[in-house]
Amino acid sequence: MRQSLDVNGRGQTNGRGTGHATLGIRAVLKVVLHALAIVAIYLVFSFAMFLGLQVRPLYGNIGLLVAFVLVAAYVYFGFVRKAR
Repeated sequence: MRQSLDVNGRGQTNGRGTGHATLGIRAVLKVVLHALAIVAIYLVFSFAMFLGLQVRPLYGNIGLLVAFVLVAAYVYFGFVRKAR
């Protein structure tokens, strides 16, 4: 999208909008995806607790290990890798 300046020096686009709405949609989508990831990790952790307390402790330990790996991956791919 090309941008030109009008007489007063304000940015004007070529009739396709300002492009700021796209940035807002991306920000909302990013927040929604982070919320979904946190909910998914919570559900995995809760299921691991269920397995450990109601089924067999070994299954709970395996589930907690899976939950820990998911949390580590979320932190790494969501925050650490982007900071580099």
